[in-house]
Amino acid sequence: MLKYFYIAVLIINSILFLMYGVDKFKAKHNMWRISEFMLIAPAYIFASFGAMLGMIVFNHKTSKTKFRILVPLSFIFNVICAIAIKKWLLL
Repeated sequence: MLKYFYIAVLIINSILFLMYGVDKFKAKHNMWRISEFMLIAPAYIFASFGAMLGMIVFNHKTSKTKFRILVPLSFIFNVICAIAIKKWLLL
């Protein structure tokens, strides 16, 4: 069961990482953009690593205060949730 959770987390992190790259490309080419909500919200469902990596690799949204605060907070939230889930599974 835990194996499937890890696979799901890997997939959602990969998708969010790619979303940051696509949005950066669209920003450079004056195209329709991905909403900020769609870039931040998935970070709170175990995709904070993908969001942070996307911000760093693509140098995207790094100057926006909203992202500089909410994405690291999502990481902390994810760690707390992961600890709680692990404890719950071990009961």
